[in-house]
Amino acid sequence: MGDMLFIDQTLFDVYLVPLLLVGLFLVGLSMIFMYQAAKDQKGDLGKGKVDDFKKDFISVASHQLRAPLASLKWYGELLENEESGKLNKKQKEFVRRMNVSTERMHHLIDDFLNASRIEEGQMKNEPRRFYTLQMLKGIVDSNRHTIKEKQLRVSVKNEARTKMMFQDPELVRELFANVISNAVKYTKDKGRVKITIADEGPMVLVRVTDTGMGIPEDEHDQVFSKFFRARNIVEAGYKGTGLGLYAAKEIAKHLGGDIVFVSVPDQGSTFTIKLPRTGKKQRK
Repeated sequence: MGDMLFIDQTLFDVYLVPLLLVGLFLVGLSMIFMYQAAKDQKGDLGKGKVDDFKKDFISVASHQLRAPLASLKWYGELLENEESGKLNKKQKEFVRRMNVSTERMHHLIDDFLNASRIEEGQMKNEPRRFYTLQMLKGIVDSNRHTIKEKQLRVSVKNEARTKMMFQDPELVRELFANVISNAVKYTKDKGRVKITIADEGPMVLVRVTDTGMGIPEDEHDQVFSKFFRARNIVEAGYKGTGLGLYAAKEIAKHLGGDIVFVSVPDQGSTFTIKLPRTGKKQRK
């Protein structure tokens, strides 16, 4: 058994940091091989090859970091649930901060992976039945550390007649998660996020309303652009990739739906996701 770090009576495995270092090492090694292969093929890297290299880097880096991040998340959950012993107040605060950071890193990696899949045309469509409300509650739960840290009030309500959808659950989950995590991230402390499911003919509507910072009106036409970040968000010091809503829009269109929004600075935003209740399987 390797070296262990004891915090009072709590056993904390110091292999957590090496896991991340191994992931970063694998990313770097992969980039070296990819770069060398590109040079061997063309003798040098032209503009098109550089762009391809950037896309490959994002894809490989994101995939390689997922494994160590999953381990961090698992250890964090064990500590938070006091599986290895009781924690004192200071230790609980350390674990809380670690879990919030892990949650944010998870969203960051998902943003890059989604953008990579979209650009490479790798979004498949395999419809299956699933409960819409159950999925939304699961997404809210995955943001629970940030919600708790910011003392947000988050509600999920089903006003639709039909409880189930027939769509690709993985794509729909990514779509919902991008919009909901944005609302959680940009809503100020002690604010509110309200998620509602409704019907509109053959479409299912999922509205995500927040009391966040809102988006300046002169920037509304850029909201779903790749890498766009609202002026007030940047000035407030929020970090982000600007890929979440871009990916959400592309996924919605891929599933035969759309996203629309209304937003007022300093008051908040409402994003409405419109999806066919019954999706069509992708043709081969």
